This record gives sequence, structure tokens and C-alpha cells, in this order.
Amino acid sequence: PFPEPFPEPYPEPYPEPYPEPVLPPYEVTYDQVPAPGPVMMAASIEVDLDSLSVAENSVGTYVANISGTDPDGDVLTYSIVGGMDTLSVPWWDLGPFEINANNQLVVKSGAMLDYETLANPTVTIRTTDSGGLTFDKTFTLSITDVNEAPTDIDLTLPNGSLYGSKMKPGYWEGYVDENETGAVIGTLGVVDADSPNVARFSLSGNGSELFEVNSSHQLKLKDTVSLDYETQSSYTVTVTTTDSD
Repeated sequence: PFPEPFPEPYPEPYPEPYPEPVLPPYEVTYDQVPAPGPVMMAASIEVDLDSLSVAENSVGTYVANISGTDPDGDVLTYSIVGGMDTLSVPWWDLGPFEINANNQLVVKSGAMLDYETLANPTVTIRTTDSGGLTFDKTFTLSITDVNEAPTDIDLTLPNGSLYGSKMKPGYWEGYVDENETGAVIGTLGVVDADSPNVARFSLSGNGSELFEVNSSHQLKLKDTVSLDYETQSSYTVTVTTTDSD
């Protein structure tokens, strides 16, 4: 018998398309959001000082009352966020000022204001309301000059070199040749922060009547005076300077 023929392959069924999904009807709704009202900006806050001057050399001294206004009536707080420094305060500090518990601007304890170093420092004050809004304002202060007493007297030869040696604080030792009439000992100079406001020199001490200070600030023997070593070998003369203010 003949072998049975291989069965013919069955055709693959054609896949039926998936039916389109049917979505339930739906509605889109929108909530109406009210238009925002006016936003209160920090620029509406204001701050002021009732004084802009303070005397130099003041330490811990009151400078000014700080006052501020806020349209919402919020409680305001104040802080210093910047300012120009003086040489007596480190640069990383915020200057020589601080705000005390009474909202007063004061000179920091340990800080020193010096007219000759910086006459117009600045301070930047930040005002913050209860909502966290801030407003910064920079003020320029005026340091008023105060007359300061001279702090030292020096003595140099007429050629400009240092005369003698400072053997102990406040005393100079030098010499003149005996029998030299009107001999010049040296030229006096003054260390004064307000320099050169020197009005006059005066002399005191045993034998000071033999000496004078002329208009060129030279300490010298009077024109008719000479010294004798055998009579007296040394004199102690006190020189006092008074400035012009």
C-alpha cells in the first residue's frame, strides 16, 4: 500500500481585532480661584535714625534711636548687616556699632571711633517684619572731632638726626659743650593726633631759667648763657607742650 500523504498544514487563524474600549462619559470641572490681592513688598517698610553724629573716642556711647514703620502694623526687629569699618575693628566684623535691647544704635564696647582715621563711617540696618519681609537702608554717620592732648615730645639735632637716647620714659639725655653761649640742644617735636596744632612749649625744673624754646621750636641756652661743667655738670628740665585748641 502507498504511504499516506502528509497532512496539509492548517492555515493559522487570522487574529480578530480587539474591540475599541468604551469609556464612560465624564465631565471636566474647574474650581474658580480668586484673583490674588496686592502683595505687600518689603520696600513698604521704612527705617530711620534720629541722629547721625557721634563724638570720636566714644566707647559704648549712644548714637541714635532706631524707628521703623510698617503698613501692616507689624512688630519690627532691627539688625546690622553691613557698614564701613574703622582700623580699630577687624574687617570681618560689621563695624564699630551694635543695636541694644532698646533699639538704639550704640558704639560697641571695645570699639573706638577716630575722626582722624575715618570721619564718615557707614552702617547698614536691616528691618524685618513679623512676616519675614526685610528692608535694608545704609546711613552715613558723622564722627565729630574732639581735641586730643599731645602724647609725646621728641628731640632731634638740627641736622635731623635723633639727639641723645631715651634713657627712661619721659626723659631725654643729651649734652652741650661748656662755655658755649646760646648753644642749641635740639629741635622739639610733638606727637599729637591733631598735629600740628602746637601752640607753645614751656620749661620747668631746677635750672630751667637758663634755657628757652625759640620760635623754631629749638631747645637752647638763652643767648647770654653758657654752662660750666665744674659748677654743675647736668640739668633736668621738663618740657611741657600745650596744643592750640
